[in-house]
Amino acid sequence: MSRLHSAARVLLLIAAILAPAASVFIFFFSGGTQVTETAGGAVTERQLSWYESQGLWGIAILFIFSALYYGPLRFFENGRLAMVYIFGLAVIALTILAMFSIGLFYLPSGLFVLLALVLIALDPLTHQKNRAP
Repeated sequence: MSRLHSAARVLLLIAAILAPAASVFIFFFSGGTQVTETAGGAVTERQLSWYESQGLWGIAILFIFSALYYGPLRFFENGRLAMVYIFGLAVIALTILAMFSIGLFYLPSGLFVLLALVLIALDPLTHQKNRAP
């Protein structure tokens, strides 16, 4: 196994670990604010937990995101590079979409997947360069 191949595996492993960590962080420290105004002009503001603001669908999204970041690593370890690219690009696209709603929590994982895809693409180029004609 080449160094680039090993480095790509490590990057995918880091992304697969950071994604569930981001989900746990979102669950415990993110949420919303509920503002209530009465007819008399009294304004009440209350902080909501992630579950209160998003419900079961929000919890499902956190699990789905965590599982998606494991996909590229799993396919990489099985040697299915086409599936690594398909899952990797899907994860990167979803990371960009999540930045608009959830925030930047999954951005480090997305960047690690992107770097791993670049290293995987560069790996065959380094092998051809080192071959004698």
